[in-house]
Amino acid sequence: MEKENLQGKESMAMNYLTLGKTGLEVSEVGFGCIPIIRLSTSEAVSVLRHAYDCGITLFDTANMYFDSEEKIGIALEGIRNRVAIATKTVKRTRGEAQEDIDLSLKRLRTDYIDLFQVHQLSLESDYRTAIGADGVMEAVVRSREAGKIRHIGVTSHSIEMAAKLVKTGLFSTV
Repeated sequence: MEKENLQGKESMAMNYLTLGKTGLEVSEVGFGCIPIIRLSTSEAVSVLRHAYDCGITLFDTANMYFDSEEKIGIALEGIRNRVAIATKTVKRTRGEAQEDIDLSLKRLRTDYIDLFQVHQLSLESDYRTAIGADGVMEAVVRSREAGKIRHIGVTSHSIEMAAKLVKTGLFSTV
């Protein structure tokens, strides 16, 4: 993904930056897609395309956000190579996480996810499960090796755990 491809619209004043350690150049304002679940598909597509027209190139969702991935997939067809899509899972086992990855790819109408995030790793027990044998990280790393995921991220609502996650070096974004 090239910086000039992401900056698209000359008339909009949008700044762009490198997202974490991914190397992806994205708009400094991203679009969190949970609110589009309240919109009809046509309304959501219109809002998402307007956001893109305003210079937004980072769209963050999760397959647990009901139909947001489907709406994003429709809205971003034809411009997929000019945007970065982030999605996530709350699953902690390899099998469940792999199901989420494959479902997200299908719903988003894409063959790769720019940033796949292990969502809400805040407890030590969840972290241990995630990195252990048959944990979510096995599915995520295998999917990255297969080209389904470009970068791995993590989210946490614990400052202490977030600091620990940064130090692991496993994630491109926290």
